Amino acid sequence: MREESSFFGREYLLRSLLQAGAQGRWLGLCGGPSSGKTSTLRQLLVLSRRQWKRAPQETPYVPVLVDLNECRGAGAAQLPALIWRQVTAALREPTVRGGAGEIEMPTPAFTGREGDPWQVLMQSCEELWGGLRGREGWCRYFLCVDNADLLLSGQFKHSLGPLVEFVERGEDFAPCGLIVAGSRVLREYLVDDLGYFHKSVRPVFLSPLLEAPSESMIRATLSRVTPAQLQVIQEMTGNHPRLLSLCLHEIRVSGALGSVHSLMRRVSLAAEGLFEEIWEQFDLGRGVTYRGAYAAPEHALMQLLIDQKDQGTTVKEAERELGLRPLADYFELLELLGVVERTLRGDQRVTRARCRLWNQWYLDRISL
Repeated sequence: MREESSFFGREYLLRSLLQAGAQGRWLGLCGGPSSGKTSTLRQLLVLSRRQWKRAPQETPYVPVLVDLNECRGAGAAQLPALIWRQVTAALREPTVRGGAGEIEMPTPAFTGREGDPWQVLMQSCEELWGGLRGREGWCRYFLCVDNADLLLSGQFKHSLGPLVEFVERGEDFAPCGLIVAGSRVLREYLVDDLGYFHKSVRPVFLSPLLEAPSESMIRATLSRVTPAQLQVIQEMTGNHPRLLSLCLHEIRVSGALGSVHSLMRRVSLAAEGLFEEIWEQFDLGRGVTYRGAYAAPEHALMQLLIDQKDQGTTVKEAERELGLRPLADYFELLELLGVVERTLRGDQRVTRARCRLWNQWYLDRISL
């Protein structure tokens, strides 16, 4: 057995995100718990470094990762300071500096009683870039804000406007683009016609891995996996990246694939926390414990898809079966949470609830 790599698939998405950030576009990367949002943002750094090395004569476009969890529970004024720390840390990357030596960094004070922290941030960035112009260390950067659901919380209600103003400055010391990554809360905010980001941020949705990268991830750990075993693992996990990782870990610990029933039990125990997180976004605190079309739309749809097994269903078929419409947004939500997959059957998009681990956990949960 070989250790699996930490990142598989989504190469096209990575290239699209990197290009969008460099071109000054704004994107919202939306996915469920442990669906790969943070890994994708971090992988942008890896891809960027490869590009800088391949084309050292071109202007580097630097992804600057800002995790709002680092400000959780602190004052919202900590956000400008966090952005500054991450920007300056990115500029210390030797590949970004090219042949330039160490960069002299301003030392702004964000904690004083006087002065707006956002103005301090902009003035400090302007001073820093003023010293970089005409030097090999000059570059552009775009912000990648992880756990961006927090931007919509009470803690950051006064930070959203200044953040947008900072990105919109259009000068070389300001971000040239913005990627915000979050879950269901961010998705619904982005698709809401009245949302602050509705016209400026284009949503991009994560989904379960495709078959090819899923197979690559499995074979990286199980080099001798048989086609039958491969199918069992993919159907058990629904190609959810975190469930795949947990499943492969359990196989690696035990030394063999073994009994499917035993493996499902072990992985389900390991995934309990993940399933609870998915449930929290799925159920929104309603505590659904009943079945059928009288349930909330996402629950009624989830139950229908589980009943359909491998046959799956289309949006129109589900609307007709449940007597609920429109359901397209709920299909999208289930895919975003990583618990269903959408495939083509002829010229129709068919959705299947293929993740056996989630399906069993979900049915047990609504039967409580």
